[in-house]
Amino acid sequence: METHSELRIAAKGRNLQLEDYDQQLEDRQHAKGVPGRPSGHQPASPPAMLTTRAAATRMGIAPSTLRYWRMLHTGPKFVRLTCRNFRYHERDVDAYVEARTYDPSARASLEEHANR
Repeated sequence: METHSELRIAAKGRNLQLEDYDQQLEDRQHAKGVPGRPSGHQPASPPAMLTTRAAATRMGIAPSTLRYWRMLHTGPKFVRLTCRNFRYHERDVDAYVEARTYDPSARASLEEHANR
């Protein structure tokens, strides 16, 4: 009968062999090309999505502020996955922040131009 450590070593070896086999299979499929897909084509990765906490941290505000904005139907666009589960696309959070970015020097030059 094998000891626990021998069993772990044997299992680890089998797992490594399976991982190697999976990698080889993936490499062969990539080299041949998957039927119906152009060779060298990589599937598009899904867009990055943020939780309420992560989106709030990215914006520098409290998560409760984002929840409040959702209730008021304002703030960045969001995805409602379930009745209590919300996500934000990174691009939407960044676009929201960018749309609210002001250049004080631009305002000063507008006021200067208006006073002429």
